[in-house]
Amino acid sequence: FSFWIKRGLLSNEGLTVMWSNTYTDDNNRTYISINTSDQLTTSVQWSGLDSSTTTNMLLRDTSAWYHCVIRYNSTEATQSDRVKIWVNGELQSLSSSGGTYGNQKIYQN
Repeated sequence: FSFWIKRGLLSNEGLTVMWSNTYTDDNNRTYISINTSDQLTTSVQWSGLDSSTTTNMLLRDTSAWYHCVIRYNSTEATQSDRVKIWVNGELQSLSSSGGTYGNQKIYQN
């Protein structure tokens, strides 16, 4: 995915979802969002398993445009290579939930 975003308002009301796709139900979906800490987050949920990654960078400048590129490749053998996120051309350091960077079984059916 490649997109531009400009934050107009900072809020701690919940996730700001920018893109979402549901396959069959809430246990099988993907989304890209900004979390309540102003970090870019990706989440892939498959059969209730959640693989989420979050940038350590904060997107708090309401006067700036951010160019974001997200690459997800579930076939990568190394977990940390499965999700890569660039913001304004800089590869971001990421943290993940559940200790995984994308489930290798997702999308391989």
